[in-house]
Amino acid sequence: MNIHAGTLAELRRRCRLLPVDLKHPFPERPWRLAGLLKFDGDVYCTGRLVRALFLKTAFMGTASRSLLLCPRMEFNFPVFTNETIVMGAKVLFLVDVQQVFPSPARSCEGLFGDLQAMRARFADLLDEPVPVRGEIARGFSPAAVYVKLSRERCGRAVELLQCCLLRYLDALEASTPVDGDGRDSARQAFDDYADLVIGHDPAMRFLQRMFGTAGARERAYDMFFGK
Repeated sequence: MNIHAGTLAELRRRCRLLPVDLKHPFPERPWRLAGLLKFDGDVYCTGRLVRALFLKTAFMGTASRSLLLCPRMEFNFPVFTNETIVMGAKVLFLVDVQQVFPSPARSCEGLFGDLQAMRARFADLLDEPVPVRGEIARGFSPAAVYVKLSRERCGRAVELLQCCLLRYLDALEASTPVDGDGRDSARQAFDDYADLVIGHDPAMRFLQRMFGTAGARERAYDMFFGK
């Protein structure tokens, strides 16, 4: 479960990572789950990222690692996300670059095309796709990889993650802040995606079990989006 070590190393190579003081600092052991779950992680920001979240949870034999890179609103850029959940002999793995209703000023079509090409090169990971249902599907890109894997395929999944990450960070570094009317459009796209995740991501149900509805929303907006 050291899947995000490469991501952290790459970010440190490219930029200065500043630790974020969360409203509810890590680690937490939610009383609702009798202290059986360890909810921990690290959160940073950079000049271009309002959040770089590395989240770790462990509960009764299931372990998960979550990664989210959320660009600052003014860069008008989509969000990089990865989930890796180990459940016995199976692993759930997701990597995607997500957005909601891209604003006209966004110029990252080349990014999505390159990510789709990468997806095709890792077709051996796609034998057991996980369906995405409901409103949250609006945030998924055509390049998304969301699959069940055997543990033996995890090395290949990490390889895909790193390929996608490098292309994403290159594109983010090449982006420029928007201003004027573009700033309003960027703000709307940022808020739309944040609201979609908070309102419809299945992971929110897990946070609600741990912290209640209000506590889950407050933590998610803070951890994921700096809101």
